[in-house]
Amino acid sequence: MSQVTINTVNSAGEALSHLTELGDAVHNNIRERAYELFVARGGQHGHDLDDWFAAEKELSYAPLSELAETCD
Repeated sequence: MSQVTINTVNSAGEALSHLTELGDAVHNNIRERAYELFVARGGQHGHDLDDWFAAEKELSYAPLSELAETCD
């Protein structure tokens, strides 16, 4: 089973900053992959959204998971 790291933050501003950085990183990864797909199919325009959606699908895979909370 995978391990998940949970980070605590001291303020709402710190949390927002962290989420913004994560969102920017995800967007950049998708953008780079979409460009790779564009180049791989010859650089022909007209299917830009197809490239973007394919990149999103590749990079935002979420495995099935189950969250359980136990109280001692």
